[in-house]
Amino acid sequence: MGWLLRAMGSPTASAGRGLVRGRFFDRAGPIVAITAGEGLVRESG
Repeated sequence: MGWLLRAMGSPTASAGRGLVRGRFFDRAGPIVAITAGEGLVRESG
């Protein structure tokens, strides 16, 4: 397969929470995988 290109973006973030979406492309250009993740940020202390 060789190398993969990972493109990421965050379509929304508010109130300490965010969504991240990613796509993996191979050398020929087609998408080979799609990812999604959610993050939470809180102040400690």
